[in-house]
Amino acid sequence: MSEREPEYGPEVPEPEPIPRCRPRPSSSSVLDSDDLLPVILRRLPPRPSSLPHASLVCRRWRGFLTSPHFLRKFRAFHRAAPVLGLFHNNTNLGGPDHRFVAAVDPPDRVPASLFRMPCGQDHRNWRFLDCRHGRALLLGPMGPRLEVLVWDPMTGTRRRAPLPPDAGNIHHGAVLCSCGHVDDCRSSQFQVVNSSKAG
Repeated sequence: MSEREPEYGPEVPEPEPIPRCRPRPSSSSVLDSDDLLPVILRRLPPRPSSLPHASLVCRRWRGFLTSPHFLRKFRAFHRAAPVLGLFHNNTNLGGPDHRFVAAVDPPDRVPASLFRMPCGQDHRNWRFLDCRHGRALLLGPMGPRLEVLVWDPMTGTRRRAPLPPDAGNIHHGAVLCSCGHVDDCRSSQFQVVNSSKAG
């Protein structure tokens, strides 16, 4: 009697086993790393809504995103802050104490009502000379003399300085940070420079 072949064809040798690769780290293990997560979060876009939205993920992320160390690193990583808007000197545009025009769309739009003129009741006589590094420089009257006001619109911090009587007509000015852009400009000392025309 002859041997019968199996019903499903001749027997095939078993293939060699495929060598197992090391499993790639899952995204959850990357996000669980206390060393790697802040590096990833630091790369979020520097828009006003980025950090608040990411902080809603969980308490752990909120802890990272609100720590002063992380915020310093975040600002250092994103050297050029986004332009949120601009200040203008036209008192007829948007009301006398509303001199801020937003430059971005929601949810990053900052309402103009947050940036009311910091000069008190006599704000119509004040004008913007400069705005940089998170500070605005304004020029206005202080009795019969002029004074400059350095204002941080985000914190509301104000510093006033009277100008000497022989300052002349001030046409231009600048507020400069003293940190050399190594640290956070908003927390550093500053200098005020003006150019005047006598008479």
